[in-house]
Amino acid sequence: MSLDTIHESDSATGAAFACAVELIAAFEKTTALNLQALAAWLRGQHTVMDAMLSASSLAEVIELESLHRQATTRKVYAYWRRVEEIAVETCIGLLVPIPEAFGTIPGIVGGGD
Repeated sequence: MSLDTIHESDSATGAAFACAVELIAAFEKTTALNLQALAAWLRGQHTVMDAMLSASSLAEVIELESLHRQATTRKVYAYWRRVEEIAVETCIGLLVPIPEAFGTIPGIVGGGD
């Protein structure tokens, strides 16, 4: 086994490890986001149900439901924005170790022409 082969193997192993670390970090971020979203949803449901049960008229219940729907829509958009941010961060993080291990790739960030 030549020194070049050993170096390429170490470089590939390091790149694979860096990619695995990046993917695990993305999984942890997504899991934390999901736990936050679930906790917020449960708190919101509890609040809305309390408010609806104490409503004095059907019109008040309909208004509460409408306000809750608007708030939920904003929360869903915020959730998916954060998921997109995590995905972009992960993709960028995965693009860093690959050129370091295998050289530049034409047409890819950091790659040659």
